[in-house]
Amino acid sequence: MKKQSFLVIVLLGAFLLLGTAAATGQQGHRPPPIQTLDTDGDGRISEAEWLQHHAARFNEIDTNGDGYLSEDEMKAHHATMQRVPGRRSGDNEGGPREER
Repeated sequence: MKKQSFLVIVLLGAFLLLGTAAATGQQGHRPPPIQTLDTDGDGRISEAEWLQHHAARFNEIDTNGDGYLSEDEMKAHHATMQRVPGRRSGDNEGGPREER
């Protein structure tokens, strides 16, 4: 339970940082489509599905595997997301792009 609480706090902090970046005109990204998170296909996202997805994302960003996200790891992740081919600010996890 402690680990889940910590994870939720870290994720909320990350979302706040992304929201702040978006509000100040910096690039951010939208959350993944519901189909990505809805692993049982019931059309809803359970807490377990939400935590599973975000735990996997946390582990991808935590490149040294110490269980914490450093500022350098967050910056590296953000830079990686900026360089994904075909991805623009607001693109949806590499999904189809809308023409603007």
